[in-house]
Amino acid sequence: MTAIAACVLAAALGLAATVLIGLPLTPRLQMLQFGRVQPLFKKTEDAPEKALLGGLLPVIGCGAAILVTCLTDRLRGGELFAAGSLVPQELYSKLAGGVLLALLFALIGGMEDGVRLLQGPSAGLTLRRRTALQLFAALAYCTSLYMAMQGAPYFYLPFFGMLEIGFFHWLLGLLLLYGTANAMRYAEDESASCSVAAAIAAVTVAVIAGGKGLYGFSACAAALCGAAVGAALWSPRLRLGETGALFYGGLLAGLAYAIHCPLLLPLIGLAYTADGGAKMLQTVYYRLTGRRLLREATLHAHLAAVGMQPRRVTALLALLQAAGGAAACLILYFSGYFR
Repeated sequence: MTAIAACVLAAALGLAATVLIGLPLTPRLQMLQFGRVQPLFKKTEDAPEKALLGGLLPVIGCGAAILVTCLTDRLRGGELFAAGSLVPQELYSKLAGGVLLALLFALIGGMEDGVRLLQGPSAGLTLRRRTALQLFAALAYCTSLYMAMQGAPYFYLPFFGMLEIGFFHWLLGLLLLYGTANAMRYAEDESASCSVAAAIAAVTVAVIAGGKGLYGFSACAAALCGAAVGAALWSPRLRLGETGALFYGGLLAGLAYAIHCPLLLPLIGLAYTADGGAKMLQTVYYRLTGRRLLREATLHAHLAAVGMQPRRVTALLALLQAAGGAAACLILYFSGYFR
């Protein structure tokens, strides 16, 4: 199977699986609203609050798309996913670890959503527990990377090439993975914007991986893109929640590590970086002055608070995300990454 066919198949399967699984699953999820049963949504009634566990859809859809695409490629005698054929085994170990990281992050998000479902929208894991779980997942992934690189961790630094980083592998890994997870968390309450931005980020990763000849990785990114688009279509009735947002973050981070470009994560996910940066800026400014810099803590919430329509907010964040992805591709191109 050719690389283009694999990417198209993965994207189509991710979209179709997410949409079709949502048909029977959405009504059941909408019955569960913070620990009590609610009537199903009807056009003649006010819509109940969006189902909190909607993030299950992109997780299942993306996973199914990757699995079916891999099996199809193997049955047709392809080598896009055959470890050791086109790319070193090390890179596939990184990719497998990234998928496991995404699932582990999704599990942590599911715990958070589950607590809210049972105890109410203001409940959730404590900051200490959430931080401990996320750092444990990040540490486990960093350990798998360390073993895959045989104790000599490295990554690509634009305009300098591949650099061995030694001890900084752990420090930067924990910082990047923890930061990515929390940047995604801040965007989860606006499901459409979060999913659209994730789809554009996945396209960026697919282009970078394809330019490097890592077509199997491009197919995985395409599956994430299709699943994110499918989740965006369900966003009027389902809330992405921590489950879906952390899954996006984990898989994007895993793919960035697999193509040796983790330092470009802030650009690849520029919309999430802006949301997380706005949150940090608001917190610091409030502690220093006792006043709010923005009407709401995150960028998308601030834009909504000043009267911008949801579709325009989504479009603005999508443009921001596309600009970040284009900048990442240009930096890699001019620094000789694709040679």
